[in-house]
Amino acid sequence: MATLATAMLGFATPAIAATPTSSAMPARNAAELAPRAWAPLRVLSADECRAWWMPKELCVGPHGWSDHHGDHDGPHGLVGPTGPAGDTGPAGLAGDTGPIGATGATGATGATGATGSTGPPGLDGEDGATGATGPTGPPGADGATGPTGPPGDGTRSCNDIDSYTPPDDPYAQVTGAIYNGLTYVGLRNSRNGFAPYTWYNLTDPVVHPDYPTTACSVSVDEVDPATQVPGFSTLVSIKVQTTTGQVWETLCTPSSGSQGLTRLDCSGGLDPLTGPWRQLTNPTPADPPG
Repeated sequence: MATLATAMLGFATPAIAATPTSSAMPARNAAELAPRAWAPLRVLSADECRAWWMPKELCVGPHGWSDHHGDHDGPHGLVGPTGPAGDTGPAGLAGDTGPIGATGATGATGATGATGSTGPPGLDGEDGATGATGPTGPPGADGATGPTGPPGDGTRSCNDIDSYTPPDDPYAQVTGAIYNGLTYVGLRNSRNGFAPYTWYNLTDPVVHPDYPTTACSVSVDEVDPATQVPGFSTLVSIKVQTTTGQVWETLCTPSSGSQGLTRLDCSGGLDPLTGPWRQLTNPTPADPPG
C-alpha cells in the first residue's frame, strides 16, 4: 500500500538542467535550491517523495528521504496516529435472494379444535326396502255391542235343507230347502255328469195356496201313491214346520224318461192334490197315543 505524505504547500516542477547518467543522486544546482512558489496544500504520494528532485522536508510519513536515485527506500518513519473514523458510507445495494432452504421438520400436531356448529340437514334419502312382516299382535278388545235390530216377522231368519235319492233312479237327487222363510224343492240328475239343480218355488199363493208364512224347517221324501193318487208309482212329499209348531205338506209329481227322473210337477197339472198346502196333525206332548 502506498504511503501518503502530507505537504503543506505544492510547487511547480522545475526545469531539469542535466540528465543523470548514473544511479547516484545528481548535484543540486542553485535553481533547485532556490525558494519555490508553493502550491496549495495537497498530499504527496510515496512515488513523488522518492523522486530525486523532491525536497525531503516536504515529505512526512513512513518513507524517509533517499540520498540517491535508485530502487531502495530509506528507513521507515514512525506510524502516524490513526485518523478519526470516517462517516458511514451509504448502504450497499441489496444482494440477490439466497436459495430456498430445506424444508424444516414437521411440527408437533396441534390440539384438537372445538367442535363446529351443526350443519343444515341433508336431503332425504331414498326409501328403503320394505321390511319383513312382523309377528301378529295380540287380539284386540271386543267392540261394543251394536244396537238391536228391528223386530222380525219370525220367518226371515229361518234356513233349512233336506235331500233324498229315489230308489229307482240312483243318479237323481231331490232336495227341499228353506231360505229366509221361503220354501223350495229342487231336482238334479247326474246320469251324464254333474248337473245343476232345477228349483221350484212352493210359496206362490196362486199356484200353492195356503202356504204357511211362518214355515221355519223343511223335510223331503217319497210317499206311497196307493194312499195318494192311483196310477203314480211315487210322489214327492215336502213338509214344513212353522215357528208355532204346525206341520204342513205339499206334493209334487215326478216325471221320468229315458234319462231317468227329469222334472217335477208341483202345480197340480197332473195331480189335483199337488200344489196346495195342507195342514197335518200337529205333534203334541201326548203322542203317541197309549
